[in-house]
Amino acid sequence: MNRSRNKYISKAMEMAKVLMAIADEAEAAGCDDSCCILFGVMRDCAYKIRKQAERQYKVHKTKITN
Repeated sequence: MNRSRNKYISKAMEMAKVLMAIADEAEAAGCDDSCCILFGVMRDCAYKIRKQAERQYKVHKTKITN
């Protein structure tokens, strides 16, 4: 796998983890409904980023083994 691409995929995974951690922390601290919507959106985006990054990682890994 191209190392620079792998680097960016890894960064995307890190960003997803940070987004999830922020959303979890904010919800645990208690928030009003409008803020909870924001943190829900953040969590949703984090899951989508992580899922796509995992897909790309697998695609790149498959290209190398083939």
